[in-house]
Amino acid sequence: MSNNFAIDTDKEVLRNILNTQEVVIKFTKTNGENREMRCTLSEGLVPQYEKKTERVKNANAEVQPVFDLDKQAWRSFRWDSVTEFSFNN
Repeated sequence: MSNNFAIDTDKEVLRNILNTQEVVIKFTKTNGENREMRCTLSEGLVPQYEKKTERVKNANAEVQPVFDLDKQAWRSFRWDSVTEFSFNN
């Protein structure tokens, strides 16, 4: 299923989808480059997190951290940069 993403789309809906399955998100990076990322927040697809430092990052409501399934690493996107997302039902 493919969806057009608008800034006013409920972020919680996309977060819920990310929590249960793989999502392909298209967005524009801060340098202007278009990017497509296959990502998730699903516990079954994300490896166990190992804390390496005592550093604590402040939460930023403008940014969503996700696990990039192709790079096998944590990445993030800015909500206002999302142009499209798709997922399987």
